Amino acid sequence: MANMTLGRYGRFFATIIYALLMYSLLAAYISGGSDLFSALLIKAHLHLPSEASAVLFTLVLGAVVYRDIQVVDWINRLLMFIKMGLYVWLVVAISPHVERSYLLFANTPAITPATLVIVTSFGYSVIIPSLCRYLERNVQALRATLLFGSFGALLCYLLWDFAVQGTLAPEKLLHIALHSHATSQLTEALNNVLHSTVVRDLSHMFTSICVTTSFLGVALCLSDFVTDGIKAGRTGYARVKVMMLTFLPPLLVACFIPSFFILGLHYAGIFCVSLLILFPCLMVWSGRYIKKIDSIYTVFGGKSLLALSIVASFLVLCYGVYQTI
Repeated sequence: MANMTLGRYGRFFATIIYALLMYSLLAAYISGGSDLFSALLIKAHLHLPSEASAVLFTLVLGAVVYRDIQVVDWINRLLMFIKMGLYVWLVVAISPHVERSYLLFANTPAITPATLVIVTSFGYSVIIPSLCRYLERNVQALRATLLFGSFGALLCYLLWDFAVQGTLAPEKLLHIALHSHATSQLTEALNNVLHSTVVRDLSHMFTSICVTTSFLGVALCLSDFVTDGIKAGRTGYARVKVMMLTFLPPLLVACFIPSFFILGLHYAGIFCVSLLILFPCLMVWSGRYIKKIDSIYTVFGGKSLLALSIVASFLVLCYGVYQTI
């Protein structure tokens, strides 16, 4: 689509940004997952360097991705079933400790820097090509999957934010966000407030499964992207080569920058704005008003909405880049 509407240069930049988005997300999940994995090993009286934990975490889950989408799907279904059970239990257990004053606390200046991380929540849309292949291009099934998946995830996010932000003091949440081991710090903070080792262990399991399912989805997308990009097969040495190209770059980033989790989500937010907002608007503008490409479906708003979206995405991009300098 980028090639048809924006030409070869548009296709080139879209490809680069897509790859950077996938690699930054995967590096963030490896960093967060290895942090949780290290905490789990410490409980078993095994102390490993963060680099070794990152390598083990990647090898174990990388073996799942190597088996391709069917295996990932079934493992994700199992993990999602367990995750939803843990989620309901944790929300019910945490909710009685919610403080109304914490929920009413507002830090308006923090909205802008949080924008990029919020945008990253929509990064799941990159899995649509893999879903198309898995659902055999069944448009109705794809639409239902996206609709129920999106609104279901939104409801879960809102309830989880209600429970966590209402239980932990704002200054504690800020400390966790700035900590180099944010994921494990969250479980420890909940344990300190609730004084329950059961909640601590279950919240640790819950966050671990969240990172794992996110990792599997992004890794599957990236492996499909690499497979298509180098026109490789899905078996034998070709599959091994794809796995190396998929996991080695983000693994190196996670090993050299162990606290990359929040930073990686920030970078991913920049690429998400480019790939999911700016580029689609430019493609529509070019296809609709310059190349006069006919389309069965047209989004409402016309030039005004497109221009507003382009300007807004450009401003968010500038702010995101400014934050990283």
